Amino acid sequence: DLLSERIKLLSFSKECPPDLVSCVSTLIYAAPRVDIPELVTVRKQFRAKYGKKFEEDALNNVGGVLNERVITKLSVEPPAAYRVQT
Repeated sequence: DLLSERIKLLSFSKECPPDLVSCVSTLIYAAPRVDIPELVTVRKQFRAKYGKKFEEDALNNVGGVLNERVITKLSVEPPAAYRVQT
């Protein structure tokens, strides 16, 4: 939602605005982990706009900017025992 509200700001800025780094990075991180072709296209557009270094930082969570909930939900690790309810 935040990105859709600020899409004009993204189109006019050469660098990713600091308040949108988390949103953009999380989308880049999620793209190869989910089966949504449009998200792959969005990732390619962000890479073209902000560069390969920005993309690599997002994929490696440099600076811990990714949304923790997204990281947890897309993790390949099984959930902790206390999270599993029978």
